[in-house]
Amino acid sequence: MATIKLTDAEGKDFTLSFNLRSVKQMSDNGFNLQEAVDNPVSGIPKLFAGAFLRYHRTLPQAKIDELWAQVEGKEEFITALVEMFNDPIEKLFSEPEENAKKAKWEVVK
Repeated sequence: MATIKLTDAEGKDFTLSFNLRSVKQMSDNGFNLQEAVDNPVSGIPKLFAGAFLRYHRTLPQAKIDELWAQVEGKEEFITALVEMFNDPIEKLFSEPEENAKKAKWEVVK
């Protein structure tokens, strides 16, 4: 899965990424990507904050807000975040690889 390396104005690096656990946590807390698109004023900051859950879970919201203010190229950045957010969801629905062990299933009446 893709990650974003974000370096703040002081030179400190942060790794932004999503996995199934962080996406689930965001969903459990009411985040919905479509609603974020429809209402970017509240949705985009939640998407950005969610990208810290995987590697920087304890980072204070004030620092996350400070980092958002420092991000240049926000439109491209948001596009990358959305793609990264969708990665774990797509993986959840992906078929097993060719040589992987596979469970069989059937509907029994």
